[in-house]
Amino acid sequence: MSTSELNQSTSLPYLNDTYLFESEAHVLNIFQHENQSVIILDQTIFYPQGGGQPSDVGFISSSNGNFEVTKTIFNPDGQVWHLGHFVSGNFEIGQDVALKIDQQKRLLNARNHTAGHLIDLAIESLQLNLVAVKGFHFPEGAYVEYTGELENLDIVQKLEQKVNEIIQQNPKISFELQESKHESGKPMRIMNVEGFKSCPCGGTHVASTLEVGKISIKKIKNSKGNIRISYQIEV
Repeated sequence: MSTSELNQSTSLPYLNDTYLFESEAHVLNIFQHENQSVIILDQTIFYPQGGGQPSDVGFISSSNGNFEVTKTIFNPDGQVWHLGHFVSGNFEIGQDVALKIDQQKRLLNARNHTAGHLIDLAIESLQLNLVAVKGFHFPEGAYVEYTGELENLDIVQKLEQKVNEIIQQNPKISFELQESKHESGKPMRIMNVEGFKSCPCGGTHVASTLEVGKISIKKIKNSKGNIRISYQIEV
């Protein structure tokens, strides 16, 4: 295999289809990193951790090996590292493999990430003077963080009502890939929700707001000068 093939960026089909749970790929490289094995593929459906969203987990398999993926990360060269260990056998560079992600965790992460954006839309609807700067969309302890000021932090009920109203309205969600890239090296993708401002986001999202279910606003507080809104979705 040539050097250019070894160094090629990983194609990311998950950007176009959150519900692609199984796929195939071509092994470009295998190496050890901090007591873990790393698999690099020509393409992947595994979401690499970033943007406040945890990575996908699952398995990569072939006729002669089975690899458990415990975490995926994106490196500055545009490659996704699949970290984990061989449950059995091994792979050879150049061979084709089958990919299977944990469907339940993928959908939970997608619902949590979409929920974070829906809170942004509720804030926009309520005309609150806040600008989103950070999101943490893990199943435990999810929150979104904003710069700006709230005259009254006691708006939990009002915000919760608004975000769940938006869910029931079920606005159309669409995505648009850009030619430019994000500073992380990932492809730039724009998320559009009908009736609201667009925003860049490379995470996985559900196709319909109704799939998110009910969002509970747990707490609103000042956090190091920012406004942090903690939330939870019904599991």
